[in-house]
Amino acid sequence: HLIRSAAASCSSQMEEEIEIVYELEDGLFVFADRKLIARVLQNFISNALKFSIHEKKIIIRAYRRNDVVRTEIQDFGPGIREEDIPLIWDRYYTVNPYGNNKKGTGLGLNIASAVLKIHDVKYGVESKIDHGSIFWFELPESGEEQ
Repeated sequence: HLIRSAAASCSSQMEEEIEIVYELEDGLFVFADRKLIARVLQNFISNALKFSIHEKKIIIRAYRRNDVVRTEIQDFGPGIREEDIPLIWDRYYTVNPYGNNKKGTGLGLNIASAVLKIHDVKYGVESKIDHGSIFWFELPESGEEQ
């Protein structure tokens, strides 16, 4: 399963143990480039793991929503300020709410955004300060494995 393998590759790089909760509907298949979507998943999941310092848990969901499959990665970190949300997709833009050494290059979300634009799908983030963020994207359902 693409989601579980992306999460496994990210969690193996973590210094601390963070619980990953899976809420994955059965029988979901999408039209997408498998390698590119794996890159998006790895980026969203690694960011969630990086910012889940206090709760030490993330939730990964995938479910049908009309004719698409919506995938969500939820963390319980510091959240993103509303005025920063439009900027997080920009190349080299970084947010470091903890002031620690867990800073990234500012390329991951920009690459994820480019991949999702190539697929011409909806994506975004919902965030609340001190409650965390949910990064999501929707891919067209195929009905069978591609």
